[in-house]
Amino acid sequence: MSDNPIMRILVADDSIEVQKYFEAILSTEYFEKTQKKLAENTSDNPHSLSLPDFQVDMVSQGEEALAKVKASLADNNPYALAFIDIHMPPGIDGIETIKNIWALDPTIQVVICTGFSDYTWEEAVRHLGKVESLMILKKPFDAFIIRQLAFTLTKKWELMRESQEYTENLEAGIIERTKKLQASLSIARGTLEASANGILVIDDQGMILDYNNKLIEMWDVTHLIAEKKSAHLLLEYISTQLENTEQFLRLINKLSSSAELIKVATWKTRDGRVFECYSQPYKLNEKVIGRIWSFQDITARAKLEEQLKHQATHDVLTGLPNRILLMDRIKSLINRGIRYGTTFGLIMIDLDNFKLVNDSLGHVVGDELLVASALRMQDSLREEDTCARLGGDEFVVVVSTTHSYDVGRVATKLLVDFAKPFRLLNHDVKVEVSLGISVFPVDGQEIDDLLNKADSAMYRAKSLGGNQFQYYTQEIGKLSLDKIEKEKELRQALLNDEFILVYQPQVEAQSEKIVAVEALIRWQHPRKGLILPLDFLHNAEEAGLIFPIGEWVLRTACQQNKLWQEAGFAPMRVAVNIANLQFQNPNLVQIVKATLNEVGLDPKYLELELSESVLSESHYLTDAMHELKELGVNIAVDHFGASYSTLNHQGDTSVGRLKIGRSFVQSINNNKGDEGIIQALITMANALNLPVVAEGVETKEQLDFLKLTNCNEIQGYYFSKPMSAEDLENELKKNS
Repeated sequence: MSDNPIMRILVADDSIEVQKYFEAILSTEYFEKTQKKLAENTSDNPHSLSLPDFQVDMVSQGEEALAKVKASLADNNPYALAFIDIHMPPGIDGIETIKNIWALDPTIQVVICTGFSDYTWEEAVRHLGKVESLMILKKPFDAFIIRQLAFTLTKKWELMRESQEYTENLEAGIIERTKKLQASLSIARGTLEASANGILVIDDQGMILDYNNKLIEMWDVTHLIAEKKSAHLLLEYISTQLENTEQFLRLINKLSSSAELIKVATWKTRDGRVFECYSQPYKLNEKVIGRIWSFQDITARAKLEEQLKHQATHDVLTGLPNRILLMDRIKSLINRGIRYGTTFGLIMIDLDNFKLVNDSLGHVVGDELLVASALRMQDSLREEDTCARLGGDEFVVVVSTTHSYDVGRVATKLLVDFAKPFRLLNHDVKVEVSLGISVFPVDGQEIDDLLNKADSAMYRAKSLGGNQFQYYTQEIGKLSLDKIEKEKELRQALLNDEFILVYQPQVEAQSEKIVAVEALIRWQHPRKGLILPLDFLHNAEEAGLIFPIGEWVLRTACQQNKLWQEAGFAPMRVAVNIANLQFQNPNLVQIVKATLNEVGLDPKYLELELSESVLSESHYLTDAMHELKELGVNIAVDHFGASYSTLNHQGDTSVGRLKIGRSFVQSINNNKGDEGIIQALITMANALNLPVVAEGVETKEQLDFLKLTNCNEIQGYYFSKPMSAEDLENELKKNS
């Protein structure tokens, strides 16, 4: 190959991997492999095939490509061919680069390298004009096609230059041109057969000039049809295998009457294959003398794209449409509603008990519940309705309707269907739903507005106890705004350290000495002043902020207790209230253990208070309570006696202390019945060897009664209001 001319090829692509790919397949080694392949597919002597050497230069930007072209012209060693990527950020794109290159050298052959959907041939022609020195190469690149293009287009460029020399030396030019044309015909035939595409070449009279075996194999063309040489007959035969036969026949007729037309289209066959069809006029001396058809089998690529599209628009777990497809669906219904005056509704759905199931039975069961819930929702809907998953346990149903009350009917059916328990891990699990409804156009004409209002209505249904649906109202909107503002302020309070702890002493009933303190949270609001927990903890629970706030209280109370011990005060318990949601956190034991280790506080000086309702409703928490007890942490049951149905739980050895609620204590000397209940509770606790703390003690009469009934410890305003850590230190000094 050393006697052959060296053809210069310029590759402009911002991908190093693509540059290396071009460099490899345009190397001499690859052409030697091609020569062997041509020898297998042609009867000609392979050594007579003239294969060129290529000098390939690589650049990453359009500006670099222009500089290379300028330099080559200055050295009188121009490029024959340029492969130009359509996108080369951050510089100029491929179209602008080609325009500037042709302004310098109109003879250079150009192949646009583009993605499957970046540019059509028509768009390229619109930008660059109808020129013969332009081809489009679609990604993913095929080595045979690139080598075919490289050889054919550099050969074309060489022939063009030799054509120019022909005018200067007629006799020598005719001889040289004859030799090269013969070689070109031989190689063209070889490259035609080497193509992965099915190729058909026809003349302007509709007769077949040439085709490759790939075309025959691809469309199972019989010899009888091929021998007739009728392009129309062959294309009609191909059309019978397509899903849209009539449309393909119309395309054939259109191209027959429009010789200059270039067309790229995708066709699907009846057996499920997908083909990209490319057709362009075949010219000689600027005159159309026929047409070339190219068929590429893109079935694998099309299936992959369809899978990727489905994955991008559907939830992986449930298979339901995801937010992307949901937004598209709602947008279409809004456009239809604006145009035709139709209406539709959105139902925001939240699984009321999902977190409880997820935390108690595990994430695998939680996922099974989500899948089962999705199937149940779909079974509840009409064919024209859409169910999508937003994420977590939130779903949205789009109800296509002409009447707003139809949305309520769908919501009612969902409630009825979800009343049936789910069978998960051999357990019957009942999961209720809270539903919020917004209706177009009454509640809004924007997607986000409708979703937000349905979400607000859903939270209203949840706050009213769940297992119901609520339509959006202006009142709900105001509540939602207030809720959003409170949640924002709570988040800011965490960041700005606006929470403080105060401590209320617990004293031994007989000696009246301080033996423990209860840590109580307060919010020092920068504008509203001191806010009690009753006015903000509910919002914290709804916003999910109860967990970081609870951890802050636990850590701060333990740190303060450790500081008191280091200051020389007698060791004592510090009691910390644990909210219901916190006890549902599967990581609670680990959080407590880590906090005690971090602070260095002995676990026996920490007491966690949980409400009696948690103990009665959350039997699955027994393991966590036992772990805490084994760790050495004290467990106290607050508001003991408020629920008689839970008395059987008090025998649980993990419980270490009982607290009688303020409502009972306040009835002393006023209600003999409640006094009897107090006596009974203390007697039962003593029988279980459980110390009793009475809270809310405000008078000496209440104290005397509790002493007579053998109550162990007292807490209340009679001894002290909640106070700061500094004030408590002063009390401890007096108490010592």
